[in-house]
Amino acid sequence: MLGNRSAMAISASIPDEDLVARSLAGDHSAFGTIVSRYQSLVASIAYSATGSLSHSEDLAQETFIEAWRNLKTLHEPTRLSAWLCSIARNRTGDALRRLGRQPLLQTESLDVATGVHTPEPAPLEQAISAEEQALLWRALARIPSTYREPLVLYYREQQSIEAVSHALSLSEDATKQRLSRGRRLLQEQMQAFVENALARSAPSTAFTAGVLTAIPLASPTAAAAVVAAKSSTVAKATGLAALMSALFGPIVAFASGYFSVRAALDAARTVRERTAIMRQTRAFGIASVIYTILAFAYLASAPKWLPYAIWYAGIGQLLPLGFALWLARRVMLSIHEMRQVRAEERLRMPAVFSESHERALRLRPEFRSHWTLLGLPLVHVRYDTPAVEAAPARGWIAVGDRADGVLFAMGGVARGGIAVGGIAIGVVAVGGVAIAPLALGCVAFGALALGGAAYAWNAIGGFATGWRGAAGAMALSHDYAAGGLAIGAHANDDAVRAYFAQALPDPVIPLLFGLLVSLSVFPAVLFAWRARANLRPK
Repeated sequence: MLGNRSAMAISASIPDEDLVARSLAGDHSAFGTIVSRYQSLVASIAYSATGSLSHSEDLAQETFIEAWRNLKTLHEPTRLSAWLCSIARNRTGDALRRLGRQPLLQTESLDVATGVHTPEPAPLEQAISAEEQALLWRALARIPSTYREPLVLYYREQQSIEAVSHALSLSEDATKQRLSRGRRLLQEQMQAFVENALARSAPSTAFTAGVLTAIPLASPTAAAAVVAAKSSTVAKATGLAALMSALFGPIVAFASGYFSVRAALDAARTVRERTAIMRQTRAFGIASVIYTILAFAYLASAPKWLPYAIWYAGIGQLLPLGFALWLARRVMLSIHEMRQVRAEERLRMPAVFSESHERALRLRPEFRSHWTLLGLPLVHVRYDTPAVEAAPARGWIAVGDRADGVLFAMGGVARGGIAVGGIAIGVVAVGGVAIAPLALGCVAFGALALGGAAYAWNAIGGFATGWRGAAGAMALSHDYAAGGLAIGAHANDDAVRAYFAQALPDPVIPLLFGLLVSLSVFPAVLFAWRARANLRPK
Protein backbone atom coordinates (compact mmCIF):
# COMPACT_ATOMS: atom_id res chain seq x y z
CA MET A 1 0.00 0.00 0.00
CA LEU A 2 2.79 2.40 0.90
CA GLY A 3 4.51 1.55 -2.39
CA ASN A 4 1.36 2.39 -4.34
CA ARG A 5 0.92 5.67 -2.50
CA SER A 6 4.53 6.55 -3.18
CA ALA A 7 4.12 5.79 -6.89
CA MET A 8 0.96 7.91 -7.01
CA ALA A 9 2.74 10.77 -5.33
CA ILE A 10 5.59 10.60 -7.83
CA SER A 11 3.12 10.50 -10.74
CA ALA A 12 1.25 13.48 -9.33
CA SER A 13 4.47 15.51 -9.27
CA ILE A 14 5.20 15.03 -12.98
CA PRO A 15 4.15 18.11 -15.00
CA ASP A 16 1.57 17.71 -17.76
CA GLU A 17 4.04 18.76 -20.43
CA ASP A 18 6.44 15.95 -19.45
CA LEU A 19 3.63 13.39 -19.53
CA VAL A 20 2.59 14.63 -22.98
CA ALA A 21 6.16 14.34 -24.28
CA ARG A 22 6.53 10.80 -22.93
CA SER A 23 3.16 9.80 -24.38
CA LEU A 24 4.15 11.11 -27.80
CA ALA A 25 7.20 8.88 -27.56
CA GLY A 26 4.87 5.89 -27.10
CA ASP A 27 4.99 5.60 -23.30
CA HIS A 28 1.62 4.05 -22.35
CA SER A 29 2.26 4.43 -18.63
CA ALA A 30 2.65 8.19 -19.05
CA PHE A 31 -0.65 8.39 -20.86
CA GLY A 32 -2.13 6.19 -18.14
CA THR A 33 -1.08 8.86 -15.63
CA ILE A 34 -2.84 11.51 -17.76
CA VAL A 35 -6.00 9.40 -17.79
CA SER A 36 -5.84 8.79 -14.06
CA ARG A 37 -5.20 12.49 -13.39
CA TYR A 38 -8.06 13.82 -15.52
CA GLN A 39 -10.62 11.01 -15.68
CA SER A 40 -12.85 12.61 -13.07
CA LEU A 41 -12.71 15.93 -14.90
CA VAL A 42 -13.62 14.48 -18.28
CA ALA A 43 -16.26 12.08 -16.94
CA SER A 44 -17.76 14.91 -14.85
CA ILE A 45 -18.14 17.16 -17.88
CA ALA A 46 -19.83 14.35 -19.81
CA TYR A 47 -22.07 13.43 -16.89
CA SER A 48 -22.99 17.06 -16.28
CA ALA A 49 -24.38 17.22 -19.82
CA THR A 50 -25.88 13.74 -20.21
CA GLY A 51 -27.09 12.69 -16.77
CA SER A 52 -26.02 9.10 -17.43
CA LEU A 53 -23.10 7.51 -15.61
CA SER A 54 -22.69 4.78 -18.22
CA HIS A 55 -22.79 7.14 -21.20
CA SER A 56 -20.59 9.69 -19.48
CA GLU A 57 -17.86 7.10 -18.95
CA ASP A 58 -18.28 5.83 -22.52
CA LEU A 59 -17.85 9.42 -23.73
CA ALA A 60 -14.92 9.91 -21.38
CA GLN A 61 -13.19 6.84 -22.80
CA GLU A 62 -13.85 8.11 -26.32
CA THR A 63 -12.38 11.46 -25.25
CA PHE A 64 -9.12 9.91 -24.05
CA ILE A 65 -8.88 7.67 -27.11
CA GLU A 66 -9.32 10.69 -29.37
CA ALA A 67 -6.79 12.59 -27.27
CA TRP A 68 -4.26 9.77 -27.71
CA ARG A 69 -4.82 9.75 -31.45
CA ASN A 70 -4.49 13.52 -31.80
CA LEU A 71 -1.92 14.21 -29.08
CA LYS A 72 0.53 15.57 -31.61
CA THR A 73 -1.90 18.45 -32.35
CA LEU A 74 -1.66 19.75 -28.77
CA HIS A 75 0.62 22.77 -29.19
CA GLU A 76 0.43 23.93 -25.55
CA PRO A 77 0.95 20.90 -23.29
CA THR A 78 0.56 23.12 -20.23
CA ARG A 79 -3.10 23.55 -21.23
CA LEU A 80 -3.72 19.81 -21.34
CA SER A 81 -6.76 19.92 -19.04
CA ALA A 82 -8.46 22.64 -21.10
CA TRP A 83 -7.77 20.67 -24.29
CA LEU A 84 -9.29 17.51 -22.80
CA CYS A 85 -12.33 19.50 -21.68
CA SER A 86 -12.79 20.80 -25.22
CA ILE A 87 -12.70 17.28 -26.68
CA ALA A 88 -15.11 16.04 -24.01
CA ARG A 89 -17.60 18.83 -24.72
CA ASN A 90 -17.42 18.17 -28.46
CA ARG A 91 -17.98 14.44 -27.96
CA THR A 92 -20.86 15.10 -25.58
CA GLY A 93 -22.39 17.67 -27.92
CA ASP A 94 -22.28 15.17 -30.81
CA ALA A 95 -23.99 12.53 -28.67
CA LEU A 96 -26.75 14.93 -27.62
CA ARG A 97 -27.33 16.10 -31.19
CA ARG A 98 -27.78 12.49 -32.33
CA LEU A 99 -30.50 12.06 -29.69
CA GLY A 100 -32.21 15.41 -30.15
CA ARG A 101 -30.40 16.99 -27.15
CA GLN A 102 -32.29 14.80 -24.69
CA PRO A 103 -30.38 13.62 -21.58
CA LEU A 104 -29.06 10.08 -21.87
CA LEU A 105 -30.03 9.10 -18.33
CA GLN A 106 -30.39 5.37 -17.84
CA THR A 107 -31.30 3.77 -14.53
CA GLU A 108 -28.57 1.19 -14.17
CA SER A 109 -26.25 0.31 -11.33
CA LEU A 110 -22.74 1.66 -11.28
CA ASP A 111 -21.02 -1.65 -12.00
CA VAL A 112 -23.01 -1.94 -15.23
CA ALA A 113 -22.65 1.73 -16.07
CA THR A 114 -18.89 1.74 -15.98
CA GLY A 115 -18.63 -0.96 -18.65
CA VAL A 116 -15.38 -2.12 -17.02
CA HIS A 117 -15.54 -5.00 -14.56
CA THR A 118 -12.86 -5.67 -12.02
CA PRO A 119 -12.04 -9.24 -10.96
CA GLU A 120 -13.61 -8.65 -7.53
CA PRO A 121 -17.02 -7.08 -6.93
CA ALA A 122 -17.03 -3.48 -5.77
CA PRO A 123 -17.69 -2.90 -2.04
CA LEU A 124 -21.33 -2.22 -1.26
CA GLU A 125 -20.62 1.31 -0.11
CA GLN A 126 -18.97 2.13 -3.47
CA ALA A 127 -22.04 1.24 -5.53
CA ILE A 128 -24.67 3.79 -6.50
CA SER A 129 -28.06 2.25 -7.22
CA ALA A 130 -30.33 2.92 -10.15
CA GLU A 131 -32.77 4.74 -7.89
CA GLU A 132 -29.99 6.94 -6.53
CA GLN A 133 -28.88 7.78 -10.05
CA ALA A 134 -32.36 8.88 -11.01
CA LEU A 135 -32.70 11.04 -7.90
CA LEU A 136 -29.20 12.45 -8.37
CA TRP A 137 -29.87 13.63 -11.90
CA ARG A 138 -33.33 14.89 -10.99
CA ALA A 139 -31.66 17.28 -8.56
CA LEU A 140 -28.73 18.27 -10.77
CA ALA A 141 -30.77 18.71 -13.95
CA ARG A 142 -32.38 21.85 -12.45
CA ILE A 143 -29.01 23.62 -12.26
CA PRO A 144 -27.54 25.45 -15.31
CA SER A 145 -24.42 23.75 -16.70
CA THR A 146 -22.26 26.78 -15.74
CA TYR A 147 -22.80 25.88 -12.08
CA ARG A 148 -23.41 22.15 -12.50
CA GLU A 149 -19.95 21.33 -13.94
CA PRO A 150 -17.90 22.76 -11.05
CA LEU A 151 -20.34 21.29 -8.51
CA VAL A 152 -20.08 17.79 -9.96
CA LEU A 153 -16.30 18.01 -10.18
CA TYR A 154 -15.95 19.50 -6.69
CA TYR A 155 -17.42 16.47 -4.96
CA ARG A 156 -15.60 14.05 -7.24
CA GLU A 157 -12.25 15.75 -6.52
CA GLN A 158 -12.46 15.40 -2.71
CA GLN A 159 -13.96 18.89 -2.35
CA SER A 160 -10.81 20.66 -3.56
CA ILE A 161 -11.46 24.17 -4.88
CA GLU A 162 -7.87 24.34 -6.14
CA ALA A 163 -8.32 21.15 -8.21
CA VAL A 164 -11.59 22.39 -9.70
CA SER A 165 -10.10 25.79 -10.52
CA HIS A 166 -7.13 24.22 -12.27
CA ALA A 167 -9.23 21.69 -14.17
CA LEU A 168 -11.71 24.27 -15.49
CA SER A 169 -9.11 27.03 -15.97
CA LEU A 170 -10.95 29.33 -13.53
CA SER A 171 -9.72 31.52 -10.75
CA GLU A 172 -10.40 30.28 -7.23
CA ASP A 173 -12.73 33.21 -6.61
CA ALA A 174 -14.79 32.39 -9.71
CA THR A 175 -14.89 28.74 -8.69
CA LYS A 176 -16.13 29.63 -5.19
CA GLN A 177 -18.82 31.87 -6.62
CA ARG A 178 -20.08 29.19 -8.99
CA LEU A 179 -20.07 26.56 -6.27
CA SER A 180 -21.94 28.83 -3.92
CA ARG A 181 -24.54 29.62 -6.52
CA GLY A 182 -24.85 25.93 -7.43
CA ARG A 183 -25.45 24.90 -3.84
CA ARG A 184 -28.16 27.51 -3.41
CA LEU A 185 -29.91 26.20 -6.50
CA LEU A 186 -30.05 22.68 -5.09
CA GLN A 187 -33.15 21.92 -3.13
CA GLU A 188 -32.29 21.80 0.53
CA GLN A 189 -33.58 18.27 1.07
CA MET A 190 -31.45 16.92 -1.84
CA GLN A 191 -28.13 18.54 -1.03
CA ALA A 192 -26.75 15.95 1.40
CA PHE A 193 -27.76 13.10 -0.88
CA VAL A 194 -26.17 14.67 -3.96
CA GLU A 195 -22.89 15.35 -2.19
CA ASN A 196 -22.62 11.77 -0.96
CA ALA A 197 -23.72 10.15 -4.23
CA LEU A 198 -21.32 12.20 -6.35
CA ALA A 199 -18.42 11.24 -4.13
CA ARG A 200 -19.20 7.55 -4.77
CA SER A 201 -19.79 7.89 -8.54
CA ALA A 202 -16.28 8.92 -9.63
CA PRO A 203 -14.50 6.60 -12.13
CA SER A 204 -12.46 3.86 -10.49
CA THR A 205 -8.89 2.84 -11.25
CA ALA A 206 -10.35 0.28 -13.65
CA PHE A 207 -11.33 3.20 -15.89
CA THR A 208 -7.66 3.92 -16.63
CA ALA A 209 -7.07 0.27 -17.48
CA GLY A 210 -10.08 0.36 -19.80
CA VAL A 211 -8.69 3.32 -21.73
CA LEU A 212 -5.21 1.83 -22.00
CA THR A 213 -6.53 -1.46 -23.37
CA ALA A 214 -8.52 0.47 -25.98
CA ILE A 215 -5.66 2.52 -27.42
CA PRO A 216 -3.36 0.90 -30.01
CA LEU A 217 0.09 -0.44 -29.26
CA ALA A 218 1.69 2.03 -31.67
CA SER A 219 2.47 5.70 -31.01
CA PRO A 220 -0.34 8.31 -30.59
CA THR A 221 0.00 9.28 -34.27
CA ALA A 222 -1.63 5.97 -35.25
CA ALA A 223 -5.41 5.64 -35.57
CA ALA A 224 -7.19 4.81 -32.34
CA ALA A 225 -9.04 1.51 -32.09
CA VAL A 226 -11.77 0.12 -29.89
CA VAL A 227 -12.06 -3.66 -29.69
CA ALA A 228 -15.44 -5.20 -28.95
CA ALA A 229 -15.54 -8.96 -28.84
CA LYS A 230 -18.75 -9.70 -26.98
CA SER A 231 -22.12 -10.23 -28.60
CA SER A 232 -24.24 -7.10 -28.89
CA THR A 233 -27.46 -5.86 -30.44
CA VAL A 234 -25.44 -4.01 -33.07
CA ALA A 235 -23.47 -7.12 -33.98
CA LYS A 236 -26.68 -9.13 -34.26
CA ALA A 237 -28.36 -6.41 -36.34
CA THR A 238 -25.60 -6.48 -38.96
CA GLY A 239 -24.84 -10.18 -38.58
CA LEU A 240 -27.46 -11.35 -41.07
CA ALA A 241 -26.09 -9.11 -43.81
CA ALA A 242 -22.54 -10.25 -43.05
CA LEU A 243 -23.60 -13.91 -43.07
CA MET A 244 -25.42 -13.46 -46.39
CA SER A 245 -22.32 -11.83 -47.86
CA ALA A 246 -19.96 -14.49 -46.53
CA LEU A 247 -22.13 -17.29 -47.91
CA PHE A 248 -23.53 -15.80 -51.09
CA GLY A 249 -20.19 -14.50 -52.36
CA PRO A 250 -18.70 -17.99 -52.78
CA ILE A 251 -22.10 -19.50 -53.74
CA VAL A 252 -22.67 -17.01 -56.56
CA ALA A 253 -19.10 -17.44 -57.77
CA PHE A 254 -19.54 -21.24 -57.68
CA ALA A 255 -22.88 -21.12 -59.50
CA SER A 256 -21.62 -18.92 -62.31
CA GLY A 257 -18.41 -20.98 -62.41
CA TYR A 258 -20.39 -24.21 -62.73
CA PHE A 259 -22.25 -23.03 -65.80
CA SER A 260 -19.01 -21.67 -67.25
CA VAL A 261 -17.45 -25.13 -66.87
CA ARG A 262 -20.50 -26.67 -68.55
CA ALA A 263 -20.05 -24.30 -71.48
CA ALA A 264 -16.32 -25.03 -71.62
CA LEU A 265 -16.96 -28.78 -71.75
CA ASP A 266 -19.43 -28.25 -74.58
CA ALA A 267 -16.75 -26.26 -76.42
CA ALA A 268 -14.12 -29.00 -75.96
CA ARG A 269 -13.46 -30.95 -79.18
CA THR A 270 -10.98 -33.55 -77.89
CA VAL A 271 -10.41 -35.76 -74.87
CA ARG A 272 -7.28 -33.81 -73.96
CA GLU A 273 -9.24 -30.56 -73.80
CA ARG A 274 -11.94 -32.08 -71.57
CA THR A 275 -9.24 -33.58 -69.32
CA ALA A 276 -7.57 -30.15 -68.96
CA ILE A 277 -10.90 -28.53 -68.09
CA MET A 278 -11.70 -31.10 -65.41
CA ARG A 279 -8.18 -30.84 -63.94
CA GLN A 280 -8.51 -27.05 -63.67
CA THR A 281 -11.99 -27.37 -62.16
CA ARG A 282 -10.72 -29.79 -59.50
CA ALA A 283 -7.86 -27.42 -58.64
CA PHE A 284 -10.25 -24.51 -58.19
CA GLY A 285 -12.67 -26.63 -56.18
CA ILE A 286 -10.06 -28.09 -53.82
CA ALA A 287 -8.44 -24.69 -53.24
CA SER A 288 -11.84 -23.10 -52.53
CA VAL A 289 -12.75 -25.82 -50.01
CA ILE A 290 -9.38 -25.52 -48.25
CA TYR A 291 -9.68 -21.72 -48.13
CA THR A 292 -13.23 -21.90 -46.75
CA ILE A 293 -12.23 -24.36 -44.01
CA LEU A 294 -9.20 -22.29 -43.01
CA ALA A 295 -11.24 -19.06 -43.03
CA PHE A 296 -13.97 -20.46 -40.78
CA ALA A 297 -11.40 -22.06 -38.46
CA TYR A 298 -9.48 -18.80 -38.18
CA LEU A 299 -12.58 -16.74 -37.46
CA ALA A 300 -13.83 -19.30 -34.94
CA SER A 301 -10.55 -19.01 -32.98
CA ALA A 302 -10.99 -15.26 -32.44
CA PRO A 303 -12.09 -15.48 -28.75
CA LYS A 304 -8.77 -17.13 -27.81
CA TRP A 305 -6.76 -14.22 -29.19
CA LEU A 306 -8.68 -11.22 -27.85
CA PRO A 307 -5.69 -9.83 -25.91
CA TYR A 308 -3.90 -9.59 -29.27
CA ALA A 309 -6.96 -8.64 -31.33
CA ILE A 310 -5.27 -6.07 -33.57
CA TRP A 311 -2.39 -8.40 -34.39
CA TYR A 312 -4.81 -11.27 -34.89
CA ALA A 313 -6.93 -9.23 -37.29
CA GLY A 314 -3.92 -8.00 -39.22
CA ILE A 315 -2.41 -11.45 -39.66
CA GLY A 316 -5.85 -12.77 -40.64
CA GLN A 317 -5.83 -10.55 -43.73
CA LEU A 318 -3.08 -12.72 -45.22
CA LEU A 319 -5.56 -15.56 -45.74
CA PRO A 320 -8.18 -13.88 -48.03
CA LEU A 321 -5.65 -11.64 -49.75
CA GLY A 322 -3.38 -14.62 -50.42
CA PHE A 323 -6.31 -16.58 -51.82
CA ALA A 324 -7.28 -13.62 -54.02
CA LEU A 325 -3.76 -13.46 -55.47
CA TRP A 326 -3.69 -17.22 -56.06
CA LEU A 327 -7.13 -17.18 -57.67
CA ALA A 328 -6.32 -14.27 -59.99
CA ARG A 329 -3.07 -15.88 -61.11
CA ARG A 330 -4.71 -19.28 -61.54
CA VAL A 331 -7.50 -17.86 -63.71
CA MET A 332 -4.98 -16.20 -66.02
CA LEU A 333 -2.88 -19.38 -66.26
CA SER A 334 -5.96 -21.49 -66.97
CA ILE A 335 -7.04 -19.26 -69.83
CA HIS A 336 -3.56 -19.41 -71.34
CA GLU A 337 -3.37 -23.18 -70.83
CA MET A 338 -6.69 -23.83 -72.62
CA ARG A 339 -5.70 -21.60 -75.52
CA GLN A 340 -2.37 -23.41 -75.74
CA VAL A 341 -4.02 -26.85 -75.63
CA ARG A 342 -6.43 -25.78 -78.39
CA ALA A 343 -3.53 -24.58 -80.55
CA GLU A 344 -1.69 -27.89 -80.12
CA GLU A 345 -4.86 -29.91 -80.81
CA ARG A 346 -5.47 -27.93 -84.02
CA LEU A 347 -2.04 -29.01 -85.25
CA ARG A 348 -2.52 -32.61 -84.13
CA MET A 349 -6.09 -33.02 -85.41
CA PRO A 350 -6.65 -30.37 -88.12
CA ALA A 351 -9.71 -32.11 -89.57
CA VAL A 352 -11.68 -31.74 -86.33
CA PHE A 353 -11.19 -27.95 -86.35
CA SER A 354 -11.50 -27.20 -90.06
CA GLU A 355 -14.11 -24.67 -91.21
CA SER A 356 -15.60 -27.21 -93.63
CA HIS A 357 -16.09 -29.65 -90.76
CA GLU A 358 -17.78 -26.95 -88.66
CA ARG A 359 -20.07 -25.97 -91.54
CA ALA A 360 -21.00 -29.59 -92.15
CA LEU A 361 -21.98 -29.98 -88.49
CA ARG A 362 -23.59 -26.50 -88.50
CA LEU A 363 -21.45 -25.41 -85.56
CA ARG A 364 -21.15 -21.70 -84.72
CA PRO A 365 -18.13 -21.08 -82.42
CA GLU A 366 -18.57 -17.30 -82.41
CA PHE A 367 -21.31 -14.71 -82.79
CA ARG A 368 -20.72 -11.06 -83.67
CA SER A 369 -23.72 -8.83 -84.35
CA HIS A 370 -23.88 -6.84 -87.59
CA TRP A 371 -25.13 -3.81 -85.70
CA THR A 372 -22.38 -1.61 -84.26
CA LEU A 373 -22.21 1.52 -82.15
CA LEU A 374 -19.12 3.71 -82.04
CA GLY A 375 -17.20 1.01 -83.90
CA LEU A 376 -18.08 -1.79 -81.45
CA PRO A 377 -20.53 -4.63 -82.16
CA LEU A 378 -23.59 -4.58 -79.97
CA VAL A 379 -22.94 -8.24 -79.09
CA HIS A 380 -19.75 -10.30 -79.38
CA VAL A 381 -19.87 -13.82 -77.96
CA ARG A 382 -17.18 -16.49 -78.24
CA TYR A 383 -18.55 -19.92 -77.47
CA ASP A 384 -15.32 -21.67 -78.46
CA THR A 385 -11.70 -21.42 -77.28
CA PRO A 386 -9.83 -18.83 -79.39
CA ALA A 387 -6.22 -18.80 -80.57
CA VAL A 388 -3.44 -18.06 -78.10
CA GLU A 389 -2.82 -14.55 -79.44
CA ALA A 390 -6.53 -13.66 -79.88
CA ALA A 391 -7.71 -10.42 -78.31
CA PRO A 392 -10.59 -10.49 -75.79
CA ALA A 393 -14.16 -10.57 -77.05
CA ARG A 394 -15.13 -6.90 -77.37
CA GLY A 395 -18.50 -5.24 -77.72
CA TRP A 396 -21.24 -3.46 -75.84
CA ILE A 397 -22.12 -6.95 -74.60
CA ALA A 398 -19.12 -9.31 -74.63
CA VAL A 399 -18.71 -12.93 -73.56
CA GLY A 400 -15.62 -15.11 -73.85
CA ASP A 401 -12.71 -16.56 -71.91
CA ARG A 402 -11.54 -12.94 -71.83
CA ALA A 403 -14.20 -10.29 -72.39
CA ASP A 404 -14.34 -6.49 -72.52
CA GLY A 405 -17.90 -5.18 -72.62
CA VAL A 406 -19.01 -1.57 -72.33
CA LEU A 407 -22.37 -2.56 -70.80
CA PHE A 408 -21.85 -6.21 -69.86
CA ALA A 409 -18.89 -8.60 -69.86
CA MET A 410 -18.67 -12.24 -68.79
CA GLY A 411 -15.67 -14.55 -68.88
CA GLY A 412 -12.65 -15.89 -67.07
CA VAL A 413 -11.40 -12.31 -67.05
CA ALA A 414 -14.27 -9.84 -67.53
CA ARG A 415 -14.04 -6.05 -67.69
CA GLY A 416 -17.08 -3.88 -68.26
CA GLY A 417 -19.93 -1.84 -66.86
CA ILE A 418 -21.36 -5.03 -65.37
CA ALA A 419 -18.66 -7.70 -65.11
CA VAL A 420 -19.10 -11.36 -64.18
CA GLY A 421 -16.21 -13.82 -64.10
CA GLY A 422 -13.31 -15.43 -62.33
CA ILE A 423 -11.71 -11.98 -62.27
CA ALA A 424 -14.37 -9.29 -62.66
CA ILE A 425 -13.58 -5.60 -62.96
CA GLY A 426 -16.30 -3.03 -63.62
CA VAL A 427 -18.82 -0.62 -62.20
CA VAL A 428 -20.71 -3.63 -60.84
CA ALA A 429 -18.67 -6.82 -60.50
CA VAL A 430 -19.48 -10.38 -59.41
CA GLY A 431 -16.87 -13.14 -59.38
CA GLY A 432 -14.13 -15.01 -57.64
CA VAL A 433 -12.16 -11.77 -57.35
CA ALA A 434 -14.49 -8.79 -57.89
CA ILE A 435 -13.23 -5.21 -58.20
CA ALA A 436 -15.84 -2.46 -58.61
CA PRO A 437 -17.67 0.33 -56.80
CA LEU A 438 -20.31 -2.35 -56.12
CA ALA A 439 -18.68 -5.78 -55.79
CA LEU A 440 -19.76 -9.27 -54.72
CA GLY A 441 -17.39 -12.21 -54.69
CA CYS A 442 -15.24 -14.67 -52.80
CA VAL A 443 -12.90 -11.71 -52.35
CA ALA A 444 -14.42 -8.33 -53.22
CA PHE A 445 -12.87 -4.86 -53.46
CA GLY A 446 -14.88 -1.66 -53.95
CA ALA A 447 -16.83 1.23 -52.49
CA LEU A 448 -19.46 -1.22 -51.25
CA ALA A 449 -18.13 -4.77 -51.20
CA LEU A 450 -19.90 -7.93 -50.11
CA GLY A 451 -18.38 -11.38 -49.98
CA GLY A 452 -16.45 -14.02 -48.15
CA ALA A 453 -13.81 -11.32 -47.73
CA ALA A 454 -14.62 -7.68 -48.48
CA TYR A 455 -12.37 -4.63 -48.69
CA ALA A 456 -14.14 -1.33 -49.29
CA TRP A 457 -15.36 2.04 -48.05
CA ASN A 458 -18.24 -0.03 -46.60
CA ALA A 459 -17.51 -3.76 -46.36
CA ILE A 460 -19.79 -6.64 -45.39
CA GLY A 461 -18.56 -10.23 -45.23
CA GLY A 462 -16.78 -12.90 -43.23
CA PHE A 463 -13.54 -10.90 -43.30
CA ALA A 464 -14.79 -7.29 -43.60
CA THR A 465 -12.33 -4.42 -43.85
CA GLY A 466 -13.83 -1.00 -44.53
CA TRP A 467 -12.54 2.52 -44.11
CA ARG A 468 -15.90 4.00 -43.11
CA GLY A 469 -17.87 0.92 -42.06
CA ALA A 470 -17.39 -2.85 -41.74
CA ALA A 471 -19.70 -5.65 -40.61
CA GLY A 472 -18.71 -9.29 -40.40
CA ALA A 473 -17.34 -12.12 -38.33
CA MET A 474 -14.11 -10.10 -38.19
CA ALA A 475 -14.76 -6.42 -38.92
CA LEU A 476 -12.01 -3.80 -39.18
CA SER A 477 -12.83 -0.16 -39.81
CA HIS A 478 -11.36 3.26 -39.25
CA ASP A 479 -14.77 4.48 -38.08
CA TYR A 480 -17.65 2.02 -37.57
CA ALA A 481 -17.25 -1.74 -37.01
CA ALA A 482 -19.84 -4.36 -36.11
CA GLY A 483 -19.29 -8.07 -35.67
CA GLY A 484 -18.05 -10.91 -33.51
CA LEU A 485 -14.61 -9.27 -33.45
CA ALA A 486 -14.96 -5.56 -34.26
CA ILE A 487 -12.12 -3.06 -34.34
CA GLY A 488 -12.77 0.61 -35.07
CA ALA A 489 -13.22 4.05 -33.57
CA HIS A 490 -16.77 2.84 -32.82
CA ALA A 491 -17.28 -0.88 -32.31
CA ASN A 492 -20.66 -2.53 -31.64
CA ASP A 493 -22.11 0.62 -30.10
CA ASP A 494 -25.10 2.88 -30.77
CA ALA A 495 -23.09 5.02 -33.19
CA VAL A 496 -22.44 1.92 -35.32
CA ARG A 497 -26.12 1.02 -35.28
CA ALA A 498 -27.07 4.54 -36.38
CA TYR A 499 -24.45 4.58 -39.15
CA PHE A 500 -25.49 1.28 -40.72
CA ALA A 501 -29.18 2.13 -40.38
CA GLN A 502 -28.54 5.29 -42.40
CA ALA A 503 -25.93 4.00 -44.87
CA LEU A 504 -27.47 0.56 -45.51
CA PRO A 505 -31.13 0.52 -44.43
CA ASP A 506 -32.90 -2.83 -44.18
CA PRO A 507 -34.22 -3.22 -47.77
CA VAL A 508 -30.90 -2.33 -49.41
CA ILE A 509 -28.86 -5.47 -48.76
CA PRO A 510 -31.53 -8.01 -49.88
CA LEU A 511 -32.19 -5.95 -53.01
CA LEU A 512 -28.49 -5.79 -53.81
CA PHE A 513 -28.12 -9.54 -53.37
CA GLY A 514 -31.09 -10.13 -55.66
CA LEU A 515 -29.64 -7.79 -58.27
CA LEU A 516 -26.13 -9.24 -58.15
CA VAL A 517 -27.33 -12.85 -58.25
CA SER A 518 -29.55 -12.01 -61.23
CA LEU A 519 -26.67 -10.32 -63.03
CA SER A 520 -24.35 -13.28 -62.53
CA VAL A 521 -26.21 -16.58 -62.47
CA PHE A 522 -28.86 -15.88 -65.12
CA PRO A 523 -26.40 -14.76 -67.84
CA ALA A 524 -24.18 -17.75 -67.01
CA VAL A 525 -27.14 -20.13 -67.42
CA LEU A 526 -28.13 -18.45 -70.70
CA PHE A 527 -24.56 -18.63 -72.00
CA ALA A 528 -24.22 -22.33 -71.10
CA TRP A 529 -27.51 -23.07 -72.88
CA ARG A 530 -26.55 -21.11 -76.02
CA ALA A 531 -23.06 -22.65 -76.06
CA ARG A 532 -24.57 -26.13 -76.08
CA ALA A 533 -26.92 -25.12 -78.91
CA ASN A 534 -24.12 -23.61 -81.01
CA LEU A 535 -21.40 -26.20 -80.43
CA ARG A 536 -23.39 -29.44 -80.66
CA PRO A 537 -23.79 -30.98 -84.15
CA LYS A 538 -27.18 -30.19 -85.72
